[in-house]
Amino acid sequence: MRRILTKEEMLVKEKRRNRIISFVILVIMLGSTVGFAFVFKSDNSNGDVQNLPGKLYNYGDKWAAEVDGQQFVFSSSPGSINSTDVVLLSAPNQFYGKPLYIDTSSQNMYSEIASTLGRYAERVQEACYSSCENITFAEKTCEDNLIVIKPAEKNKVYQNQSCVFIEGDMRAVDAFLYKLFDLS
Repeated sequence: MRRILTKEEMLVKEKRRNRIISFVILVIMLGSTVGFAFVFKSDNSNGDVQNLPGKLYNYGDKWAAEVDGQQFVFSSSPGSINSTDVVLLSAPNQFYGKPLYIDTSSQNMYSEIASTLGRYAERVQEACYSSCENITFAEKTCEDNLIVIKPAEKNKVYQNQSCVFIEGDMRAVDAFLYKLFDLS
């Protein structure tokens, strides 16, 4: 038969139980944080991540760089963009606080530029250069911050006023971003 407890004894028992539960949860939280740090460190030392000269490093099938405390991820390796001609007059601050318009038919290319330059731009929006066939897109000219991406056999990037023209594939997009952030 169990003994009948007074209210004071029940409160003391409940406080003790709450302290034990709080301590166990605290140990689990600290253990998971420390464990994550060790797992992340061991992943880096296994060769999954290759540090390269400069600011770039390889992480699996993507390439990443830290610029001004922000991490940017790219699809193409620095070596694969060497044959791309890039002539730019701009810097990332050209896009700062202004709308950025992108004219492309490739969702992957749009996403890569939007996720990178969207951190600087007021907003990123799909548009079309000069005349539009799609009435849902805004028509933009080289007076706007516009990036025009066209498929081509030879990768090339050049600028005319506030327009950046990217001709080629994803390597040309990454060559533009590498050059813009002075990573290549």
